[in-house]
Order: sequence, then structure tokens, then C-alpha cells
Amino acid sequence: MPAWSGVRQFTVVDRRNEAANIDSFFLKPVDGGEVQGYLPGQYLRFRVKPASEPKPGIATYSLSDRPGLDHYRITIKRLPGGRFSGHFHEAVHAGTVLDVAAPNGVFFLDAAETAPVVLISAGVGLTPLVSMRNALTAAGTGRECWFLHSARSAAEHAFRGERPEGVETRVFYSNPGVGDTGFDVRGRLTPAAAEAVLPAGLYESAIFYICGPVEFLCDHYQALRARGVSKERARYEFFGTTVALD
Repeated sequence: MPAWSGVRQFTVVDRRNEAANIDSFFLKPVDGGEVQGYLPGQYLRFRVKPASEPKPGIATYSLSDRPGLDHYRITIKRLPGGRFSGHFHEAVHAGTVLDVAAPNGVFFLDAAETAPVVLISAGVGLTPLVSMRNALTAAGTGRECWFLHSARSAAEHAFRGERPEGVETRVFYSNPGVGDTGFDVRGRLTPAAAEAVLPAGLYESAIFYICGPVEFLCDHYQALRARGVSKERARYEFFGTTVALD
């Protein structure tokens, strides 16, 4: 059940740049009440009215940090021509009040499961997976976790430098800039590249979570299915356009 019905007002208490055209927004309830929990990987919906629009619309953004904090964090990439992402980047600052629906979504980490976890992301698709990763490390259960992320370069890599203990992190840069550091592999994170770094046994036991651009997501999902990973263990979320994978 949702933590509240309808919308609840939240104040932006901080805004932080994470990478080129990617900013995080930190939210607390206007009423000073509790920040209700959520499942790592879920999202918030916002009722917003960009200046160019005749009426409000609904924008959806993943929560990008673990549950149990005194705030919510969302992390938004400004997209070319993006009405809502442009609105957040241009008009939403510390002190802005937003109308927010309760956390929701079926793409989330199940804390009751004990199988190893493999998180595979590209670009800003890392946001729900960072929530999952941070929840796992905070829980301290020792559950095996691999985090594979692809960005063009350090300039476009949100949360760059975050390598929590207990998580096997592999960062791929497809076009690193001169002097870029902090990445492990030069090149795109293809299914073959993932297979080159992941222990073979994970394909038989792990739960895979994938998030990123449509082509990236489809390639990884289809490769996992071809390796014998069941639908139940190959979980994914699209940003924007959705297509049927099975």
C-alpha cells in the first residue's frame, strides 16, 4: 500500500551536481512528518507544471539512495527537449515546494532473497541500482553484490568514485577523457564485456537487475536469457520508451 494517498508536499532542501547535466535533489516533507520507507529501486511521481505547459503533468523519477534516511533523493539528467527534466534543472532549487505521490514501482530489491545480486546499468539508469546497492551495504548481510556501470567518461559519470566495501564494482568508460581515472575497463559495457568480468557461476545463481537505454537493456536481457537465466532472475526497468522483451 502507498505510504500516503494523493500528493504530499515536499521541500527541496538541497541540490547537488553529480555529473554533466545530472543533478540530485534532496527532499523533506513540508509538514515535518516522517519520511516513509520504500523498497530500494522504487520511484516517486511528481505533479509539476513547466512554464511552457498549459497544465500540470506527471514526472516519474527513481529514488537514488537507500531507504531509512531523513530525506528522499532523486537524480535527474537533463534530456534534450525534455519538458520535465528541463523544468527541474531550470526551475527547481533549494526551497522549491513539490507535489509528490508516494513511492511506488515493481522494480525493487527484495530483502528476503539471499541469492547474489548483479546490478547492470548505463548512464543515468544507475539511479535505482544505486538505491539497491546502498540498501545492501547498509543492511550488512554480506549478500554478494556486483555493480557494473557504463558511462562515456568521468564527466558524465554520476556518483563517480563511490565504491562501497563489500560490492564488486566495475566501471566502463566508452570514451574516456584525457586524464580520466576511476574506471576499470575502456570500452562499452556489452554482454560479452560483462561476461568477461563476472564469475561464470553467477549466471546460474544470481538475480540480475538491469536499467539503462532501451538498446542496452534489450541486449543484456536477451544475452542473459540465452545464457539460461530465467525471467524471474532477469529483472529490468525502462526509462522512457518500453518494449516487450518476452
